[in-house]
Order: sequence, then C-alpha cells, then structure tokens
Amino acid sequence: RLKVEAGGPAPLGFDAAVYLRSPAGWTTQIVHFVLLTLLLEAMVHAIRQGMTRSIGVVQERTLALSRANRELEAEIRSRERTERELRERHAQYRLLTENMSEVLVQQDMNLAFVYISPSVERMFGYSVEEALRLDMTRAMTPESLVRARSTFTAAVERARHGPPEVTLVELEYYRKDGSTFWGELAGKLLLDGDGQPSGSIGVLRDVTARREAQEEQRRLADRLQQAEKLQVLGQLAGGIAHDFNNQLAGIMGHAEL
Repeated sequence: RLKVEAGGPAPLGFDAAVYLRSPAGWTTQIVHFVLLTLLLEAMVHAIRQGMTRSIGVVQERTLALSRANRELEAEIRSRERTERELRERHAQYRLLTENMSEVLVQQDMNLAFVYISPSVERMFGYSVEEALRLDMTRAMTPESLVRARSTFTAAVERARHGPPEVTLVELEYYRKDGSTFWGELAGKLLLDGDGQPSGSIGVLRDVTARREAQEEQRRLADRLQQAEKLQVLGQLAGGIAHDFNNQLAGIMGHAEL
C-alpha cells in the first residue's frame, strides 16, 4: 500500500501480509518461477548440447588418436622388421666378407682405396685401417701401377660412350712383409647421379699359384719342344748315319777286294 504524505516525497511501503494475499503477487511469483524454470531449462539444454558436442569431439579425437596409434604401431612394427632384416643382412654380409678368400675393394678416381673388406689382412697382411691409408705406390709394383692407371683411363673413356664394362686385369701387389703376389682384379666403374665416373668397385683374387702353374706349364712345354727337336735331330742323325753306313759298307767291301 502506497502512502503519500503532504509536503514530502512519496515513500514506498511494503506490506508482506497484504502482498501474499494479493492475486497479483501470486501471479507475479508464478510468472517469475516459470521464467526462472524456463531459463534454467534453457541453460541446462545449452549445457547438455555443449557437453554433447564436447563428447562428440572427444570421441572423434579418440577415434583419430586410435587410428593414429594403430598406424604408428604398424609403422613401428614395419621399421622393426626392416631393421631386423637389415641387421641379418649386415651379419650375413659381414660373415661373407670376413671369411671369403677374395678382397672387395672400392677405389676413387685416383685409385685410392675407399673401402676394402676385412679379408685384406689375409691377402696383404694389412689391417683394414692400414690398407685404407695405403698409398698405391706401396700397394703395387711400378709396372703394375702404370698398367692399372692405363686400364682405368681406357675404361673411363669407354664409359663416356656406353655403359660401364667389367675389366679383368692381372697386377702385381706388395704384401706388408715386402713380398709380392699376383692378383686378378675384376673391376667395374661407379657412376654418380649425373652418369659420370666417380670411382670403381672390384673383386681381387690371388692368382699367384695359377701363374706359377702356368709358368711351370710353359717351362714344361718348352722342355717338351726342345725334347721333340732333339728327337727329330736324333732321328735325322740316325737316318744320315744309316745311309752313310750303307755307303761305307760298299766302300769297305770294294777296298777289301
């Protein structure tokens, strides 16, 4: 109930009992309650929608992470399998290079060793580290070094006009103790990305025993040829002596008469 006093401002008065018994008050309260309920429902609905969207995003990200994890696990397994195969191949390659009698070599354009297999120690007497630091003048005899350079130069010239060819050449090498041996080198040029020669790779085999056998065979052939010549001379001399003996017999018979 509003009360206005004369000569002053109109104060606002509030009577709770009257307000509670007033239909307008109840209507206002009900309207406020409905509005508040609707507001709460709207807020709850908005929160639910937000949570639903968040849950959907989380689920999508979870699925994406699961797919990424599966792909990563597959890639890890593939890499592990590849690394295992590489280790096995490396072990096989090392087993072959360490136990083979031949020597695998890779040389640059100056014929210096870039790679050499561990079997070099059995053939040359040098370790791999010593062989890689070895100068070619200490690895080959002078005549063989000249032949090796001329053979390499000719192979490079041929490679400029066609595919690289396998070159087979016999060279005389020095061992660490100063002795020499003959090696058969089967080499092929290496080409870079532009198709230009960048070095060579080859297999070196000790053929000293084979050359000695060939030399012995040549000596035996020479001896056989000399023996055959002597045999022919002996047969010729025997024939001449036989003819001379026949003539001499006639002469002696006439002389006795």
